[in-house]
This record gives sequence, C-alpha cells and structure tokens, in this order.
Amino acid sequence: MHVTGDPAYDINSARWSVVEGGLPAGLSLDAVTGVVAGTPTAATTAPASFTVQVTYKAKDGQAVYSFDVAANIVVTLAGSTLPKATVNTAYSTSLQSYLSSAGDAAFDAAATRWSLAEGTLPAGLSLDATTGEVAGTPTTKTTSPASFTVLASYKGSDGQAVYTIEVGGEVFNVSKLDVGGNHTCAITTAGGLKCWGRNNYGQLGDTSTTDRLVPVDVFGLVSGVVGVSAGENHTCAVTEAGNLKCWGINTSGQLGDTSTTNRVTPVDVSGLASGVASVSADRNHTCAITTTGGLKCWGLNNYGQLGDNSTTCRIPFQLRFATFKINALKT
Repeated sequence: MHVTGDPAYDINSARWSVVEGGLPAGLSLDAVTGVVAGTPTAATTAPASFTVQVTYKAKDGQAVYSFDVAANIVVTLAGSTLPKATVNTAYSTSLQSYLSSAGDAAFDAAATRWSLAEGTLPAGLSLDATTGEVAGTPTTKTTSPASFTVLASYKGSDGQAVYTIEVGGEVFNVSKLDVGGNHTCAITTAGGLKCWGRNNYGQLGDTSTTDRLVPVDVFGLVSGVVGVSAGENHTCAVTEAGNLKCWGINTSGQLGDTSTTNRVTPVDVSGLASGVASVSADRNHTCAITTTGGLKCWGLNNYGQLGDNSTTCRIPFQLRFATFKINALKT
C-alpha cells in the first residue's frame, strides 16, 4: 500500500476487504492489518485470483492478487526384508507395495521416481528408477544380507526406507560329480554341466579365467552331458551323442585338439566326435574308452603313460589290445 497527500498517514487506519474473487479455502484477509493468514485446507489446481480493496479516509485503492496452494504431500516407504534371491536365477520384486502417500487424492504411484540413497544392491541386481522394481540375475552369493536405502520421490516430496536382501547359492540336483586339482564339476539331473573353483587355465569352461566361488554353466554344455572328468587343470566331458569335448590347460596337448593352446570353452577332441563311452583326465594326459571297448590316449608321454610303446606326445590314437576290451579306466 502506498499513500500520497497525507503527511500524517497512519496505516493502522486503513481497512481491507476482498471485493472480487475468493481466497483459497482456509485463508482469510484481516480487515485491520491486511494480513492474509490461515491454514489452507486444499491444494489449488490453478492460481487463485482475487481483488483486494483498501480504504483510507474515504479513499479506496484496489489490486488483483493470485497465488497457488501446493498440496501437502507426504510420501512414506516401509522398510522390509525382501524375498530371498538365488545365484544365477532371474529375480524380480517391486517396492511399490511398500509405498504410500497422503495429501494427494489423485496420487499416481507410476509418477514416483526411485533411487538408491545409500548402500548397494547385490551384484547382478539393479533398481529401476521408473517402476521401483529390483530385478536382475544375481551372480554372487551373499555372506550376509545386503542392506541398502531407497529414496522414493513424488511431486517434491521424498520418502526413504532401508531394505535387506539375501542371495543364496544355486540349488540343483546332481547325477555325477568329479573333482580336479583345484576345481569341481557336476552333471545335473537335467544333463547340464556346472563347474566351480580355480579357473586360471579356463578349466571351468565358462569363457573366462576367473575363479568361481559358486557353480557356473560350462559354455555350450547346458544339456546332454553324460560323463565328466576333471583333471588337474583341464576338464573333459562326454555328450549323449558320444562326442568328447575338453577345455583348460593344453601345454602338453591333453585337450586332444591337435594344438597346445589353452581353451576357455569346450573344444572337440580330434577323431572323437562320436563313439566315446567315458573319459578320464589326469594332469598332462587324457584317455577315453570308446563304445566298442577301445582305448585312446593323448597328451604328455614322457614316462610312456600313453601306452604306445614310446615317449612321444600324441593326439588321440588307438591302443592295441589283443584279447580284451576296456570297460573302465582311471588316469
């Protein structure tokens, strides 16, 4: 308010009133002080517009005012222990069921944005910023439940809570098992091959040389495996079709692929694409029994361990037996 022409102007003599429009519910204009005050009871959907008149010594002045009343939104998240996850198994759980809001009759959970405020999710899992879904495929078993804080933001209001989640080891049924120098392999009842442990030469067959604390699938052998043998640093497997595959260290040709190149995934053994009944892998050499009872060996032969009457390293070759067939062997 501004007054001219009255050297003795006294604002306390002015009187105030709303002459057009209205104040938002819960607010009022004090006729003596000109103060708009109160507790708004509802949010405005558009700016509220109203005309105020001030009267001083029979003189009037008017002006139009407008303002918004924002919703008093309170977002609340309830902390919880989330459902348990399993290594190498797809996982998904939504945090929206833990979300609530007050102060917004038209609350839309889909408009909420999610983020991690503190801590981290287990490896392989992530939080979707739009849906609030924790999802992914865990890659590592937790030694204790992982704890993390989630922030949910909606129309300028935030809520946060602490969640915990445990990742357990993969569960599968085993039909056959073999233990190598520092690694282990198992055939599942579904015919898949899984290995774990030391992997410095690729003996786990998972395309890497990374040691694994939990079982991982052998590349290309998720089904159809009937036999396995874990050597010191290499591994061999027999498929339903009688095909023999090996992987890992190959410095002595123990993989039988006509090279001395280490392999991080299974390779076919030369000449044994079919007709193999079983296999046995040792430190530097390997032997296989064929379905006709024959025996083939390859790899290091410095002590004649291949049985070919020499000390020459070999690719797979047939050993000659005059009067008997081979049913089983151990290198």
